[in-house]
Amino acid sequence: MLHPVLLVDDEPSAIKSVKYLLDWEQYGFRIAGEAASGRQALEALKSQTYALVLTDIRMPGMDGLELVAHVRQFSQVPVIIMSGYSDFGYVKQSLGHGVKDYLLKPVEEDDLARLLHKLKLEIEHQALVDKQLYFGVPALRDQMLKRWVQGAGSGEEIVEHFPLAARLRPEGRALCALTVEMDFMDARNDRMLESDIQIKRFAVRNVIEDLIAGEGYAFEEDDEHLGVLLVGPRERLTERHAAALAAAMHENVERYAKVPVAVGTGSIVHRFAEAEQSFRRARNRLEMRFLFGSSGVLTEAQESRAPASGDSDGWQIAPILESLNWSHAEELSRLLRDKWSRMNDRYSEETMKAVVLEMFVELYRLLKERGLDGDGLFASPLRDYRAIMDAKTMEGLLQFVERRCLDVAEALNVRPQPQPAQTVEQVKQLVKQQYAQSICLKDIAEQIYMNPGYLGRLFKAHEGMPFNEYLLQVRMEKAKALLRETDMKVYAIASEVGYGDIDWFYKRFKQYAGVSASEYRTWRLGSGERDE
Repeated sequence: MLHPVLLVDDEPSAIKSVKYLLDWEQYGFRIAGEAASGRQALEALKSQTYALVLTDIRMPGMDGLELVAHVRQFSQVPVIIMSGYSDFGYVKQSLGHGVKDYLLKPVEEDDLARLLHKLKLEIEHQALVDKQLYFGVPALRDQMLKRWVQGAGSGEEIVEHFPLAARLRPEGRALCALTVEMDFMDARNDRMLESDIQIKRFAVRNVIEDLIAGEGYAFEEDDEHLGVLLVGPRERLTERHAAALAAAMHENVERYAKVPVAVGTGSIVHRFAEAEQSFRRARNRLEMRFLFGSSGVLTEAQESRAPASGDSDGWQIAPILESLNWSHAEELSRLLRDKWSRMNDRYSEETMKAVVLEMFVELYRLLKERGLDGDGLFASPLRDYRAIMDAKTMEGLLQFVERRCLDVAEALNVRPQPQPAQTVEQVKQLVKQQYAQSICLKDIAEQIYMNPGYLGRLFKAHEGMPFNEYLLQVRMEKAKALLRETDMKVYAIASEVGYGDIDWFYKRFKQYAGVSASEYRTWRLGSGERDE
C-alpha cells in the first residue's frame, strides 16, 4: 500500500522539483495532493486523509507554522518543513509545534530518501499496532457473531462480548439481521486488483459501522458479504427502522466507498436464539435481487412482490429444442425471449433456475443423439451449474441460456464447432480489439452474454491470471512495441493503449517493464536490448 502525501508550497516550480526528485513509490509513498497556500492545504487535509505533509514555511496568508497549528487541532499527520538557511531558527521553533523533521532548500534527494525511509517504518509500525488493537477484537467478534446468527452462540458468550445486547431486558429486547452483498465487478480499467478490492471491503465495513454505531455490530460473512446484527429496544427497532438503516447503508456505501451494494433485511425477533431465523430471512430476501435487478434494498415490501413458486409447464422446452434445427439466430432469440417473458412474471427464481438446468440436460442429450461433441459446447457440469446458480438477475440468466441455445443451433446446422476454450479465446480477441478503450470484464461479459463473475473465474482457470492482469499485459506489450517501433510521444502512446491518465501509465509501465517508458525506448535503441 502506498502512503498518500500532500505537497504545500506557493512556488509551482518548488512543488514540481520535489515531486520529481525521486521515485516516491520506491519508498512506499505517492503524491496524492498539491496545495499552493496554507489555507488550501488545510481544506485538503479536512476533506481527505494523508499519511504525510511536506510544507514550505514562508507562504502568503497562512504560513507553514500556522498551518501546522491548525492541523494539530484535528490530526496528528506527520509534517516535514522545507526551509532555507535563513529560516533555521524558525525551524527550531517549529519542532515544538509537532513537526516531524525539516529539510533545507534546495531539497537533496538523499536527505528526502532518508526521511521517507524512516517515516515509512514508523507509519507501518503504528499501523500494525493499530490493526492489532482495533481489528484484533473485531476479528474475534466476527467469529462469534457468525456463530450467533447460525444459532451456535451461547447466552454466556453474548453477555460477555456484546454489551449492547446484554444490557437489554429480555422482555424489551429486539434483534434484526441484515446481509450486505458487495459488487466489485464494475471496475472501469485495470486498476481494480485484489489489493484494491481488499481496501474497498474495509471501506464498506467502516461506512456501515459508522451508520450503526450504538445500534448493532457488523461482521464479515465471506469475501462478498457483510452481516449486520441490529440490537435495540422493541419500541425503536422495528421493520421500518431496519429498512431505513438498510437504505442509508445502500446510499452511503455507494457514495463514499464507491461500491454498489444490495442489502437484505431480516425479520424482527426477540430472543437471542432467534437471530438465526432473522439472518436466514435476510439472506432469502437478498436472493430476490435476482428478480429485481442490480443493487438495492430488499425488504418485506419486495418479498410480497416476488412471483410465487410453481411448476414449469408453461416453459414448454420441446418447441424450443425443435426450433434449434431450423431457426435463424434472430428467430431463435425472439422465441426464447417471448417464452421467457411469460415465465418471468409467473415463477420464482428457484423455479426458473431449475428449468434452465433441465433445458441444459436436454440440449446436451440432443447433441449426443446427433453424434456431436457436447463437451465442446458446454463447460464442465459443475461450472455450468455454478454459472446458473450465480446469475444475479433474470436478464443475466436469459443471456446465458440464449448464448448456449445459439451455440447448439449453430452446431446442429453443421457450422464450425466451438472448441472447449472458445469462450476464453473470444475474450482475448475482444481485448486485443478494444484494449485502447475504457473496458473492463463487465463490458466483455455483456458482449458475449455471460455472467461477469462466472466469466472471470473461467478466464482465470484457463489463463492462470485474472482478467485485469491480462488486460494490463496486452496494453503494456503494445506500449513496448510502440516505443520500439515508432517515434510517438509517450503521452500519445499512453492514450493509444487506453490510458487517459499519463501519470498512471508511467507507474504501470515501470511496474511492468522494470524501467520507465523513456528508459525503455533509449535502451532498446541502443545495443543493450533486454527482452523480458
